Amino acid sequence: LQVNGGDLLVMDGTDLQVKAGNNLLIEDTAAVATQLTVAGSSAVAAFEALYINTSGELAPADADAAGLAYNVVGFALEAGPSGAAAVKPVMTTQGQVTGAKFTSNPSSGDQGKAVYLSTTAGSVSLTAPSASGDQVFRVGFLYSATAISTGVYPIIFQPQFINTVS
Repeated sequence: LQVNGGDLLVMDGTDLQVKAGNNLLIEDTAAVATQLTVAGSSAVAAFEALYINTSGELAPADADAAGLAYNVVGFALEAGPSGAAAVKPVMTTQGQVTGAKFTSNPSSGDQGKAVYLSTTAGSVSLTAPSASGDQVFRVGFLYSATAISTGVYPIIFQPQFINTVS
């Protein structure tokens, strides 16, 4: 594809190269999503925080659950199965923007604030959990206080375990 005599989109048979100025936005979740097995019995909703359960499947993460249920590895990009486990797209790429299901809606001015795994399975919050035994796990930073859908806001995925509340 040429615009004003310059190549902007070049394909050589195996690679696609895009040449653009400062304002290029490519939205293709397939390019940054990983296809992983989501647990069927866990009723995973779109945009829930996920961890790897003992069966090796992804299930809703929880800051006050037993085991490693707080160890967020990604976010579901679509609802999981209601029966048997199935392969679904999951955002696992650190530094990417993804939707996250919040326990309460952020306000304008909250952009850039840390986002933590909630004690509500699969959800996140701007407030770190504080009860004894809770796991403080930062999942990223709020990108915008404008909802993608009801209760879902864009975050920059930057997972980091902080500490266990004593």
